[in-house]
Amino acid sequence: MRFKTPLLPVFVYYYELFYVFDGKNNVKIIPQNIENLITPVVLAHLIAGDGNLKKGDNIIRIYTNSFTKSDVEKLAQAITNKLGIETKAVMIEMINTC
Repeated sequence: MRFKTPLLPVFVYYYELFYVFDGKNNVKIIPQNIENLITPVVLAHLIAGDGNLKKGDNIIRIYTNSFTKSDVEKLAQAITNKLGIETKAVMIEMINTC
């Protein structure tokens, strides 16, 4: 099953904010002005789409696959600065179990 939506200019605007062409592919980035863009609602969408609660440590994790370490650090700093929420960027090594 699938569905289609019309192309709206607002989607192009956000696409251009979060993707750059590296000569071969479109690459996901965190925009330089992320601190101006981050709001409680944006954070809620990040958590709902790519996050979870780690109950034992009482922390919320946001999985930022495909972003560089510096982009993840930029996002974490924006959340701290704009929303006053303590953050920590942690790189996780993926282990191939096959």
